[in-house]
Amino acid sequence: MCSLGGCDTGEVEIGRVDQGVIMDKQPSTRMYLILTVIIFLLNNLMLFHFFRSAPDYSIIARNGAGLAIGQIKTSVDDTRILSKVKNTDGLYDRGSGSQKSEIENIKASAEVSSAVKQYMDSDEFFELFDVFRVQQQEKRRQYQEQIAPLSAIELVDIFTLSTDPQEQALLIEALGQKDLTEIDISRLRDLYNSSDIKDDGVKSKLIIAMLDKKDEFALSLAKDFVQQSQRNTSGQVWGRLLDLDRDFVIKSAIEMSVDQISQSDLLWSGFFQDTEAKVEFYNGQLDNILAAADERVFKSFQPFLIEMELSRLQQNSLAELLQSDVISERRFAIGFVMNIDDINIVKQGYRALTSVDDRQRFLIGALSNTKSQEILAWAIDTTESSDVERIRQLGEGWQAPSL
Repeated sequence: MCSLGGCDTGEVEIGRVDQGVIMDKQPSTRMYLILTVIIFLLNNLMLFHFFRSAPDYSIIARNGAGLAIGQIKTSVDDTRILSKVKNTDGLYDRGSGSQKSEIENIKASAEVSSAVKQYMDSDEFFELFDVFRVQQQEKRRQYQEQIAPLSAIELVDIFTLSTDPQEQALLIEALGQKDLTEIDISRLRDLYNSSDIKDDGVKSKLIIAMLDKKDEFALSLAKDFVQQSQRNTSGQVWGRLLDLDRDFVIKSAIEMSVDQISQSDLLWSGFFQDTEAKVEFYNGQLDNILAAADERVFKSFQPFLIEMELSRLQQNSLAELLQSDVISERRFAIGFVMNIDDINIVKQGYRALTSVDDRQRFLIGALSNTKSQEILAWAIDTTESSDVERIRQLGEGWQAPSL
């Protein structure tokens, strides 16, 4: 098995920094110790940025160096150190040997901090960082190639034995592409509960595999997961729950905050393909959505032909949205036109629309209006008198009611 070990450039880095520190005297053991700790920190930061970064590696290098400098400044603050040196200068000549040793060590620490910072600002450092990045990239590629053909069971076996966080991350990534139902229930549970697996996407796949295997605990795990998950990775789990416990999903959707729903995969889980569930949802959440007055929220909820009772306050709020310059707000309001019973709101709303698409959607809703015969008659007349062919076609076959 390929192992993702550390970079072999550690000695090179130490050697380069030594040249800036040695000067005219032999470095102390303490200086070497401090320098070793700093290099260890740099390597960790480099490795972290490599695995978590975007493809622009020049930016990674500069950011990684900046973070490392910040960490070094925190741990070996040369301003604080030099202040200590200044405050103890008077003690140097008359102090004991231990005091002199402490002062020398403080000065050495300041020299190390300054030398490392200067080196990290140099082109040589970034060249070394680029070598490190290329080496790690190649190791990652080789490891991915070796584990790609393995089955889900084999990947789990290796994951269980691995202690390297980077190896584990790649194993989890590969595991997410496999059929997890071939893993037995007990191991699926162990993986789900493992503190080493934090990715919600992998956890959702583990839950789905347990549901597919009819695990007795999977349903409760799935419910806990969708309620605790903060990322958009649980759409498939919501979809399975809709099949297994529809009432739970509807209740959850009504009790969630509007912001939480708009950021959740619940919207794409098939929930809004269920007409009755959709009506129940809007009965419980329409006031909250209207009160949110947030373009992002309206963009998330795009209802169409929702049949429900609207209060006067709700109709007035929708009337304002029909005249909005924001398309997501207009489209949201158009979805409720079939429930408006005030002819003035309908006429004013229609006049405010400028696009043919919006007017067509609006008239489909008005033609479906069961709340007002007056609105239905107006919709038929409006389609028949339109200059736009596709709008005129909407009114074909409709007979205006006698008022």
